[in-house]
Amino acid sequence: MTLFTNIWNADHEFADGNIEIANTLSSLRKAYIETLVTGLSDSLAYPILLGFLYQIDASAKRSKPYPIVSQRQTINLDLSECETFIFIPSNRLIDDYTLKLYVSTESGSGEIDLSAYALKTELPDLSNYVSASQLATALSDYALVSQLPDLSNYVTESSLATALADYVLTADLPSSSGSQNFIALSANAMLESNKKYLAILPDLVHVLPVSPIVGDDIKIATGNFSTKVFQNTSQTILNLATQTPSGSDTGLILKPYSSIQLIYIGDGLWITGFRSRTVNNWLPESVESTASIKSYTPTNLESYGYQGSDIVSKINDGDTSRGVTWSGGSTNGKFGLIATFADLVILSSINYWLGQFNGGYNTPSTVDIYLGNAIDSANLIQSFTFPNLQGSINLSNSASSSQYLFVFNNGSIYVSVNEIQLLGKSATGGEIVAV
Repeated sequence: MTLFTNIWNADHEFADGNIEIANTLSSLRKAYIETLVTGLSDSLAYPILLGFLYQIDASAKRSKPYPIVSQRQTINLDLSECETFIFIPSNRLIDDYTLKLYVSTESGSGEIDLSAYALKTELPDLSNYVSASQLATALSDYALVSQLPDLSNYVTESSLATALADYVLTADLPSSSGSQNFIALSANAMLESNKKYLAILPDLVHVLPVSPIVGDDIKIATGNFSTKVFQNTSQTILNLATQTPSGSDTGLILKPYSSIQLIYIGDGLWITGFRSRTVNNWLPESVESTASIKSYTPTNLESYGYQGSDIVSKINDGDTSRGVTWSGGSTNGKFGLIATFADLVILSSINYWLGQFNGGYNTPSTVDIYLGNAIDSANLIQSFTFPNLQGSINLSNSASSSQYLFVFNNGSIYVSVNEIQLLGKSATGGEIVAV
């Protein structure tokens, strides 16, 4: 029995791209591969190509590509010594997956190494079945001629093509000009159906196809910056449960390191498939020129208890000498306040008065401020440490929302806040949090 050593066992997303796996073993003979794919691939009755595995040795020599399919498999390794394995996902792999790689230095019991016995001159003459040129032609779409073993005495052109039909297509093979997975976008572009794109520059705006057909899909991802995807005039996008109105300057904004799949289902409607990280809606934006104090309605994030006759509305009643003293109902020392505006507001600063009616007691030490009405690290605007009982916080915020969440912390059983005054600019459009 061949003994294998596990050198890799990890979960990945398709958008992660190429996976590098370090190797410390020597005199390698075989690799044993396991792949577990979630999603559509699991329901297929036949294996599909998931990617290619390469060996890289200390001199940067690369092995032939080993096709990896959606089933367990054992492969004979090309290089006996290598420092790194590289797994390159195929563009057929669009789901999350688990990759396990085991390697062995043994040939295994019951297996015979014929390398010292079988010479070409000793093999039977099977040249009547296929010629070297026919074999090269048959495999021209699958691998480099220099990487192919000489199988001219063993297989015909038609039988080889039939055997490999479900495993390797030209479009699945790595390209010497770059990754086959995504088309790089370095300028504003009109997107095409059934293609995948990666924005490589900030602040780009891309437009969905004018005349999609039912079932078309588009995948787009972005690096460490935001990018926008606009619909056409007669189209809308259903992003989670938040639908955009029709309009040519309306669509989505992908925040840094995000990706999304859009699927066209007819009647001008695109819906979101998989979403990774933060993708919000975007509407044509109009913003007030000057920030001012905005009226809001305060509500509790959870069911809280307050001291005496305190109620949450006192935190925004104009009386800066008395507010609320939170006394429990969730994690000790964390008091969550949701501020709801009648319209969209770009919040720019906060005036605060801390403490309680009889002095600066039980004051919060910090506050975390979020877009929306839930604690979501992707929507965190700013974390602030209070230096005084009274003061202002200037925010680095350009997004509009009708709701903001403030989570006050002090690690105590009580948190006292007298008054919170919010300043911002009324806005129509801009970034809308999708829920």
